[in-house]
Amino acid sequence: MSAVSSEPGRPTVSVVTVTLDDMYGLERTAISVLSQLGDFELEHVVVDRAATPDTVEILEAVGSSARLIGVADADRHDAMAEGVRAASGDVLWFLDSGNAFSSAYAVDFALNTLTVDRRLEWGYGMYRSIASNGERSGISAGTVPVSLVAAALGTAPPLQSAYFGADLVAGIGDRHRKRPAVADQLFVRSAALSAEPKQSHQLLCDLWSGQPVLVRSPWQLWALRSARRIGTLPGPRSIGGRSCWEPVRPGTEPTLARFGQGQVNRRPDRLSTSFS
Repeated sequence: MSAVSSEPGRPTVSVVTVTLDDMYGLERTAISVLSQLGDFELEHVVVDRAATPDTVEILEAVGSSARLIGVADADRHDAMAEGVRAASGDVLWFLDSGNAFSSAYAVDFALNTLTVDRRLEWGYGMYRSIASNGERSGISAGTVPVSLVAAALGTAPPLQSAYFGADLVAGIGDRHRKRPAVADQLFVRSAALSAEPKQSHQLLCDLWSGQPVLVRSPWQLWALRSARRIGTLPGPRSIGGRSCWEPVRPGTEPTLARFGQGQVNRRPDRLSTSFS
C-alpha cells in the first residue's frame, strides 16, 4: 500500500470516512486504514461534520495524510456525497468513524474479487459487530440477492462491509438519500440492480456499536412505511417465527427466513477464517 500516485496498472481505493465529534472512533478508523497492506494505492478522505480543529490533531497524531473536508451542519449522507466528490479512487469504501478494517489485508482481500472492470463492479464481505465494551458478536455476511424487504429490514450487506466501483457509484446517484432511514440499504440494493456482486469470503470490517450501519434496534415502523412507498413490501406478518416489526436487541442480528441466496446470523464456528 502506498499514497495515491499516477502509477499505471495499480488500482486506487478511496476510503471515505464521515465523522462527528468522535475523536476516539476516528483514531481507530484512521489507524486501521493506515495498516492496510497490498499492491494498491490508498486514499483516505475524512469528512468532518463538526469541522473542529480536534480532527486535524487526531489525524496528525496517528500520522495520517488523509484529505480532510469540513462540512459543518451537514447530515451524514450529504457528508458522504461530499466525500465521493472528493475521492479519486477506482473503488470506494465507506467506513464511518469508529468502524475499522478487521485485518491489514481487508482491502487486498476485497480487490482480489474484482476484475479489470472494477470501476463498474461491487462486492461485499463478512463483518463483525463489536459492542462498546469490546464484546464481539457473531460474524455475518448479510442477505443476497438484495430485495426491498432486505433493504427495509436491514439484512442486506451493510454499506461498510461492501466496496463499490467509482463509475457504479456515479451511476447510482443520490436517489437513495430521499429515505434517510434506509438510505444505506437502498444504496446497496441499487448497486445490486446494476451489477452482480462479487463476494469475499473473508472478514473485512468491524462495526462498533452506535454506528449508523443498519436499520435496526428497533426496526422503526415509519421507516418500513417509508420503504413501502418505494416499492412493494409485505405488511406486518410473522417471518421465521417472529414479527418483522419486532425490535431487536442492540448488537444482535435478526434471525429471519432467507430472502434469496444469503442468510444472516452465521456463527464464527461455521466459517473458514483465521480471525478470532
